[in-house]
Amino acid sequence: MPAGIGFVVAYNLRRWPGVVALLPQLRIPPLPRWLAVHREIRGSALVRRVFDFLSQAIPAELSHAALPGP
Repeated sequence: MPAGIGFVVAYNLRRWPGVVALLPQLRIPPLPRWLAVHREIRGSALVRRVFDFLSQAIPAELSHAALPGP
């Protein structure tokens, strides 16, 4: 049986029922996130729209993510 200790974002705990939060009171500070795209499509209007959407939706979703109940 594999075992170990590591960090994982809280919302992923819902997907891994065998993973147990050892220090649920320990809050990890926000870490930077990047959106990246190949330079050849960077000027695409469609890519710009997706980036604009993601730059608003991802932080909003992450701010609503919470630890699952017991």
